[in-house]
Amino acid sequence: FLWRWRTSEKQSRLVATGDYAPSILSPWRAAVVTVSNYGDITAQVVNFIPDQRAPAIVRDTVGGTWGAVDPVSYASTTTANVHIIGDSQATSQPKAGLIANSEAKVCADAIVRSLMPAPMLPYAYPMTNSACFTPINANEAAWISAVYKYNGSAIVTEKVGNSPTYNKENHELMFDWANNLFSDTFG
Repeated sequence: FLWRWRTSEKQSRLVATGDYAPSILSPWRAAVVTVSNYGDITAQVVNFIPDQRAPAIVRDTVGGTWGAVDPVSYASTTTANVHIIGDSQATSQPKAGLIANSEAKVCADAIVRSLMPAPMLPYAYPMTNSACFTPINANEAAWISAVYKYNGSAIVTEKVGNSPTYNKENHELMFDWANNLFSDTFG
């Protein structure tokens, strides 16, 4: 995404506008960003995010841009004893920290089951969840959440929810949510 910052004519604070701009050709040239599908865009601040793909070791192992996985265990479908979670896996789930944390738990459960003296099959219908808090300004935030479930053939969106509005309470909850995620992920 390419983020352009502009000053709102009605307010003195900066607001962001986001444009999807794949294949950026030149990330910086005298405050002009050249974009293949939009032409030149002038911006004061640019958050350049390159084309996303899995690291070379995953691409070289499984081929393609993302690692193909069995969504029940996150085991590579092309390379034995390799599991791929997070941004590198090729399911339809978003690429974000909380969903990667959720995928890691499903993956760990499947690995533990396979290592038992009498190996057990992975849980047949694992569920993962994704949530995101977005600060709207210095004191208010909004959130969105989604639950994903394997239905026997693919991972599908089971449920989506979002805050009806942005407010101070969501802003406070955002920090609790982040602290819990970081504690669960990093210990």
